[in-house]
Amino acid sequence: MMQRGVKSKFHDDRIWTDLADGGTMIARANVCATGVEWRHLNLASENELLGRGSITVQEPARRRFAAARMSMWFGGGNSAGQAVMHLARHARSVTMLVRDKALAASMSRYLSDRILPRANVQVQYDVEITGLDGGTPSTDPKSARVRTKEASWAATPRLFVAIGGVPNTDWAADTAIVRDEAGYLVTGPDS
Repeated sequence: MMQRGVKSKFHDDRIWTDLADGGTMIARANVCATGVEWRHLNLASENELLGRGSITVQEPARRRFAAARMSMWFGGGNSAGQAVMHLARHARSVTMLVRDKALAASMSRYLSDRILPRANVQVQYDVEITGLDGGTPSTDPKSARVRTKEASWAATPRLFVAIGGVPNTDWAADTAIVRDEAGYLVTGPDS
């Protein structure tokens, strides 16, 4: 039963969930697929560029969209690394922009050991994106320019942002459901 839940209460060894359509669901167990809100750069022009396909905030379905061309990835965690490896199989060139001074700071070693030797993947460290700018109709209206803290600009047909997400679990604040320090639901024998 796929329904949007509004609020849940626990009593009588059951979960009582008020549904968005006004109904109620009573169950011993349910699956909450609440998803995450992907983090954005929060820079001027970001929303404009998102709307025309220049930058993408970690949407796996769109990864194929830029696979045949060059692209930049901003992020240094496992999700960004896995996406870079996926794109590197198809793209001519992928540049990975990383905030830290090494991939090991936020990525599993097995993954960084696969990324670093790739000939078509370049990794730039200690990068902070401080500005975004779109291309012009005379060049590529869907391109983006990225400015780093060193005030240099780099052009890219596509910029993918993979800087984590915030789980949609605020609804669990007033329940007995355990969340970790990042807000994710704790499941399994430890919950």
